[in-house]
Amino acid sequence: MSRTTLSQSQQLLSIVSHSGINRKDFQDLLESSRLSILLHEFKSQINHSGPTITPIHLPIDHGRTLVERRDAGKYDYVIPDFSDAHFPLEADEEVEREFVLVCFHREMEDNENPAKSELLCELDRMDLRPEGPVALCAVGEHHPRLQKNFFIVARKQLWRAIDGDIVCPVLGRLQRMRLIQLCDIRYGWDMADYQFLASRKPKAK
Repeated sequence: MSRTTLSQSQQLLSIVSHSGINRKDFQDLLESSRLSILLHEFKSQINHSGPTITPIHLPIDHGRTLVERRDAGKYDYVIPDFSDAHFPLEADEEVEREFVLVCFHREMEDNENPAKSELLCELDRMDLRPEGPVALCAVGEHHPRLQKNFFIVARKQLWRAIDGDIVCPVLGRLQRMRLIQLCDIRYGWDMADYQFLASRKPKAK
């Protein structure tokens, strides 16, 4: 078994610090689903290998409204516009599929037009497609600790707000509070540790 070098250890500690994890929380980290994500980030930063793709298991329940799925996540705050009216259930959202979290480790440009969106073009090149509100709610319900360490974006569905913002839902945080918020995609994604929720494209039969 290879040993971890001092430089690698320092990089790992840097990632832990950047993720907002203090020593008191470190033991909980070792037993949480966050650890696998953190190790993937660590490996990516050492190897400079580009995007990190981390599988995540999400059971998709059938027959629930978006509000019911949202409430099951027991968030500290949910923006009221995150509703069935603005994000209606799409036909393929209750189909079983292989989910992943993608981190590009850099800023990503976005656009309402998929052909002009750097984010969507990169996901497409990787044979991935963005996921929507149903899968995002499943993350919040079954992996509630994840959003306390990074923001998780569901880019599939957009809603144009009254003020002109073009938004998609994001699992976010404010100190120790868990939030569902809506972010305007026109400004891009300016933090290198955004995790984009996606799924693998079905193989052609």
